Amino acid sequence: KHVAAQWQVLNGLGITVYDTGTDTSHLTSLTVPAGKLNAGSNYSWKVRYQDNYGGWSNYSTATSLSIAALLAGDYNH
Repeated sequence: KHVAAQWQVLNGLGITVYDTGTDTSHLTSLTVPAGKLNAGSNYSWKVRYQDNYGGWSNYSTATSLSIAALLAGDYNH
């Protein structure tokens, strides 16, 4: 049984910019908190899963992620 996940987001240099650690709330999707990613930048993410016996899977293959640059007028606050 899938009981936890660990998500990592890496910048273009392969440096981890966000790591959830053991996360029992976001098993199949994740929203990265504000301020962790920069507009106009490229990232990748990977995830691994923990079973109910405490064993961890290998990390998934990293998947690329691009953050679009904000255009004037696109940001409402």
